[in-house]
Amino acid sequence: MSTRRSIPCSESEPKTIGFLNLPLEIRILIYREVVVQPDTLEISRCRPVFECLQDADTTAILSLNHQTRTEALEVFYSENTFRIVADEDNEGLLSRLPQADHLPIRRLELTHPVIASSPSSTMLYRPDVGNKAWMSVLSNLKSLCIIVIEPSRLPVHEEIVAREESNSMISLSDIKSFYSQLVSQSLETSRYVDLSAPSPEIDC
Repeated sequence: MSTRRSIPCSESEPKTIGFLNLPLEIRILIYREVVVQPDTLEISRCRPVFECLQDADTTAILSLNHQTRTEALEVFYSENTFRIVADEDNEGLLSRLPQADHLPIRRLELTHPVIASSPSSTMLYRPDVGNKAWMSVLSNLKSLCIIVIEPSRLPVHEEIVAREESNSMISLSDIKSFYSQLVSQSLETSRYVDLSAPSPEIDC
């Protein structure tokens, strides 16, 4: 008497792979598609970084878990270009950002509005470079674009002399050397753009 053995039928079920099971290199490619923006992102006290994240439509990927948030923010900061206006309104802005002491910002545009001008001197606001977060960002940059904007109406020369004493201003002639002393030697590009000149070409 022969006994027929039943062989269980193996159903081919597709394997499900979680996002964190993907290699880091692939996850980074996905993060880039989500968080890297073609336009420069401006950060200010009126427009904090979370609004930039909302504009980049990153809410879903940042809310998955701590690991994806950390990895996505690393790509967000290191591969986007940020713009900060160097003025009193944004004093201490960098120190208020999450993980301010080690922000991986690599590309930065610093816009300096001219505070006052005279035939012999043009004065700009002096950033708080003694701030730990500020120094940390500057020392890790790959690209720095300095933009100087001269408004149509400026204070008279007498006001410059009084305001220089507060040590919160820097002259236009010193601006390039000022930043070159702060930025690390690994800086690949450093541009100075004077927007008071006719039809400027901005290339950062």
